[in-house]
Order: sequence, then structure tokens, then C-alpha cells
Amino acid sequence: MYFKINKTLLSDSISNIKKNIFGETSIIIPIFIFIVFAYLQSIFHHLNYFSNNWDLGFHNQLMYKWANFMTPSSTLWNPTYPMNHCFGDHVTLLMPIHSHLYWIFGSSALLVVQILYMCIGYIGMNKLVFHFTNNHLFSISSGVLFFLHYSIWAALFFDEHDNVYGMMFLPWIFYFYYSKKFKWFAISSILFLMGRDDLAITGIAIGAMCLMLDYKTHLKYSVTLLSMSLSYFILCHYLIIPTLSTAPSGYAAWRFNHLGKNVPEVALYIATNPIDFFSYFIDQPAKLEKLFYFIYTGGLLVFINWRIFAAIIPTFLITCLSDSLNLW
Repeated sequence: MYFKINKTLLSDSISNIKKNIFGETSIIIPIFIFIVFAYLQSIFHHLNYFSNNWDLGFHNQLMYKWANFMTPSSTLWNPTYPMNHCFGDHVTLLMPIHSHLYWIFGSSALLVVQILYMCIGYIGMNKLVFHFTNNHLFSISSGVLFFLHYSIWAALFFDEHDNVYGMMFLPWIFYFYYSKKFKWFAISSILFLMGRDDLAITGIAIGAMCLMLDYKTHLKYSVTLLSMSLSYFILCHYLIIPTLSTAPSGYAAWRFNHLGKNVPEVALYIATNPIDFFSYFIDQPAKLEKLFYFIYTGGLLVFINWRIFAAIIPTFLITCLSDSLNLW
């Protein structure tokens, strides 16, 4: 009897140790480790004058103006024409909210926000994987791989990016999609789109793919995401941006002149020249390198789930089809 009691106590102790190591509270440990290294990669560089004066430079100028309730214009955008309003470049609705952290973190505010959003994405990835595996070890491991992905560190190295805000809600969108929590799915979708206007293309792709594959079980979810993304894309790219942009073409961030002057012309080019269209993905060494890193870091796994594939392909479309080397 004494042996049985001790055996039971030993078993309970082992179970408690496993629960503490691989339980819900253990997801915090990788966050703390990531924050330390992200600080060294991002904020430390900025505080020691190694940051870039491109994205972070004019974003900080915009942040200061948002924080002081001034018109968010920038003198650092383009020497050819001024930026009278930042929504003439990209519609990023989360930046006005974040900008008031300027009074706490100063010029590092947007870098702090970027790291926090990456932590939000990690937690979403953790919950998504746990939903399917019911295993904390697997979910935490997936979160660690998320933190180790080259795209995270590329974003941290090259200062600050407003589209990172929205992308970090992708795991949450899929988590609420599969767990069938419609209210939170809608909220995470809205926050995703608020990140930046061009994320609507990703939303359209995911919504359309989910509609084709899951129309019997997730019709409300896929139609909601598809309709919101399509409406937001039309609103931004046919009303807000052309109205506020000072660029001669009406689109300051348009980098697809070799394909067409607008979205309909690009769509027509793709439909009539499919071979040339696909050749743009591999016609430069930098693009091949991008594809290699994507595959090398687990990119082939997206073909296991076509919904995830739909979330990834717009990024390659926007970057590889662009005529800007910086995006490759």
C-alpha cells in the first residue's frame, strides 16, 4: 500500500512537471527570449543610430504628427512630389492608434509596437496548432519556429513595417475560423485589414479559397472575409488613395507599370499572358533566393492546406511582380 501511494504521488509529480513545462504558462518563456533578441536586433540598433531613414524615418514623422493631431504629411517620402497625407500612399488605420505611444517610447514607439504584434502572432499560432493537436509541446514548438522564421528577423532588421501589424492576425483568423467563433473571427479580420490596405488582397484570396473548399461548413465565415476584403480594397484603391495621392499616376505605391497602369489592366495581362506572368517569379536571382528561403523554412508545407497557400501567394504576387528590387 505504501508503495502504491508513493507510486501515485510520483506519477502525479511527473504529470505536474510536464504540465508546468509544456502547459499554457510555458508559452510565455519563448516570448521573453524573443523580446530580448528582438530588442537587440531592432530597438538597440535604432538607439545607436543604425536604423534606416526610409520606412522608420518617415513613419516616425507621421507618428509625431498623428500624436500631435496634425495632418499626417511627410517631407521624407519622395523628392519629386510631396506626401500631403499618408493615406495617399497606404491606408494603415492602426498607425494613428499606435502613434500616441510616442509620448511613452519616443522615436522607438513603432519598433516596440512591431515587436508586440509579433508576440500576438506567436500566441495566435500557438492556439491554432493546439486546436488541432491538443498538445502543448507541439503548439509551443510551432510558436518557436514562428519566432525563428527568417521573415520575422528580416522585418526587425529593416526597421518598421505597418503591414506586419495586420499579418500577425492571420493565425488568429484561422484559429477562430476552425474553432467556429464568428464574432472573434470578424474582429480579427477587421484588425487584419486595418493593418494596411494591400492586405485586402490576401483577405480576398483566403476568403475565396475557403468559400470554394468549405462552403458547406463555413459559408458565413468565408463570405464575411471575402466581402469585407473586397469592399475595403475597392474603398481604398478607388476612392481614398487616388483622392489623397499626389503621385502623377494617382498611386504612390504602384510598382507594376510593366504589367499595367491599374488592377484591371494587370488582371487582363495575367489572363492573356499566363506564361510571361509565371516567369516573373523566377526571372531574377533575388527572386530565386526569396523562393529558396521560403521553401527551406517550411514553405512546401503550405500545399498541405490550400487555405494557408491562399494566405501566402498574394505576398509573392506583390513582391515578385513588382518592378522594385527592394521588394524582391
